[in-house]
Amino acid sequence: MYHIKVITIFILLLSSLYKDTVQAQDSLIVDKSLWRAGMSLVPAMYIHSATMKGFEGIPSCCPQYSSGNGFLGSMGFDFTYDLPYSGYAIQGRVDIKGSGGDLNATEIKTIDAGAIAEGIIEHHLSTSLYSIGANVLGNYTFMPNISATVGFRFASFISSYFEQEERLLSPNNVTFNNGLRTRLQYKGEIPGMSSIEFGALFGARYTLPLNKSNSIRAIPELMYELPLTSIIQGDDHWNMHSIRFGVTIAYAFVQESDLSLPEIENPPLNIPKIAIRGATKLQAPVNTSLTSLLQAPMKSVLYDSSGNILDNRISVQKKVSRTMFSIINYVFFDSNSAVIPDRYHRIEKGTNDKYGVDQIKNDSTLGAYYEVLNVIGKRIKDRPSTIVTLIGTNSNSGAESQNLALSKSRAESVREYFRDIWGIDEEKIKIEAKNLPDQPSKINTDYGDEENRRVEIITDNPEIFLPLKFIDTSSFTTVSDIKFATDRLDKNNLTKWQLRASIGNKVYTLQEGTTTIDDTLKVGVQQYLRDLENNDKVMYKVVSIDNDGLERILAETMVPVKQIVSSKNRVEKYNLITFGYNSSNVNETNNYIIDDIKGNINDNSTLTIKGYTDQTGTAAYNRQLSLRRAEEISHYFQSNKIITKGVGFDEILYPLQFPEGRFYSRTVNIMVDTIEDSN
Repeated sequence: MYHIKVITIFILLLSSLYKDTVQAQDSLIVDKSLWRAGMSLVPAMYIHSATMKGFEGIPSCCPQYSSGNGFLGSMGFDFTYDLPYSGYAIQGRVDIKGSGGDLNATEIKTIDAGAIAEGIIEHHLSTSLYSIGANVLGNYTFMPNISATVGFRFASFISSYFEQEERLLSPNNVTFNNGLRTRLQYKGEIPGMSSIEFGALFGARYTLPLNKSNSIRAIPELMYELPLTSIIQGDDHWNMHSIRFGVTIAYAFVQESDLSLPEIENPPLNIPKIAIRGATKLQAPVNTSLTSLLQAPMKSVLYDSSGNILDNRISVQKKVSRTMFSIINYVFFDSNSAVIPDRYHRIEKGTNDKYGVDQIKNDSTLGAYYEVLNVIGKRIKDRPSTIVTLIGTNSNSGAESQNLALSKSRAESVREYFRDIWGIDEEKIKIEAKNLPDQPSKINTDYGDEENRRVEIITDNPEIFLPLKFIDTSSFTTVSDIKFATDRLDKNNLTKWQLRASIGNKVYTLQEGTTTIDDTLKVGVQQYLRDLENNDKVMYKVVSIDNDGLERILAETMVPVKQIVSSKNRVEKYNLITFGYNSSNVNETNNYIIDDIKGNINDNSTLTIKGYTDQTGTAAYNRQLSLRRAEEISHYFQSNKIITKGVGFDEILYPLQFPEGRFYSRTVNIMVDTIEDSN
């Protein structure tokens, strides 16, 4: 409300400059500017209002950030069109806006640093954001050269940055547990950002001519922006009000015209006679659109991923591929428990000599990961000089808060399995206990607590964590979409309909609806690609279903399937290059995989790099995060063709009810498809 009062006072001050100089004349010289265009430079003061404890995925002990301020501004290109003789104008502006500022919160907290003390802690958050926006404004000139403005700004954020730290202001002779007077220092791109920025604008402008012809003008302005969307997504909110004070230098197309006010004589009215002959009956319109009574076959058209039309058959190409599966060196535990969960596969004592990696099943149920204790145990046994460190951690919340004894017990459970089952020398195994991991997932959340309850297995031998290798057969097709023309179907009296695909003895429902069917139906083939491997055709049918469940086939068509066994393609799959929570940074454990990929690509290789995430966070943010992960990996390779994709959690790779499924979903999968030289 305060900001609106400031604008009102500004308008009243400008109106005091106005003197009534308009007199009645028989003839007036009028300046008529149809349009104006120019550049604007608008410094701004930003006032933050927030109810947030910090950013998603960034550890913070702040009770709540509530306010802050900052200075920056915007620059842009303006275009204004004047509505002739009305006083109204329509203004558009495309701008780049820099915003941000500092948010601070102070609290008094008991500190244990060898002695109990009351400390004053300041939580500091410095932010910087940039957005590209479109301003749509309406101006009304209510006094000479003075106009009121109202409108909206639509924008998209293109860049963000933050720096966070917690400072101990007093007492001066105390430090945090890290031995410093600062902690929780983080910086980088702001996570959980909204994709758009939307605000309402209110203000005033004054037009100041800079030359005699009035074609060049300086237009100072004062504007208040009321935010209508939060900068971050989720339950927390962060809004940024702004008071803008700037100037536009514009060129105006000016046309001078002599507007005469002649004496108007009213001409005599000439009223013609009207002959009424009687009422005329309107003819009923003729309906020339006739629906065919004959049911026509349903036409299908096949397309590839680029939208090109393919031959009317689905070619399924089979390839033998080599898959590499990364090992996550974590064992997760249930709440307040040090017992290794039953989902981890454990062998009987005295049977380790019969254990082989070829027994491991690589599938979407994480069968390979649940062998982690045996894979690592066997590798350490085969390399007896290896030194192992087991770091037990807890969620540091609820019953696990500050429970280092529980963390130690978890590490000891893993040590006992390595010692008793795999015969690893206990002297080669070191135990450490911590509350939270060094790189924790988001604290004080259910999923974060689950992921922080773990044992991290560290060794001095990188060969212990080399990826597992599998040989399998994969299939793919160049068909991306199939479109069916249904414009000639009998669509009368529909209650329910379905588009189905019949492959062998399996039936898939691809689309369904109620009373209306689009003239074109579009479906993919990935859903049933595996079933196409051993069949020679697919039957597609549009079926009508009445209220009694009786079905009637409206149309059907057959698409042949051709099986192709590739002998010229070599396929390498790399499953997985994994990332930490909310991270797109590549860690050192992936160097072996990256080097292996580099050794298997040549000028005939196509790399498809797909990024994934778990389901924490919004779908839009996760798509961006997964694309950053794919792009980060792509920088390591040089190939004639590299395809990067970010699918977020639109495609679920692994079950997400357990922490390991979420960890393995924060990943990038790479497929290297190489056409072998026939020579």
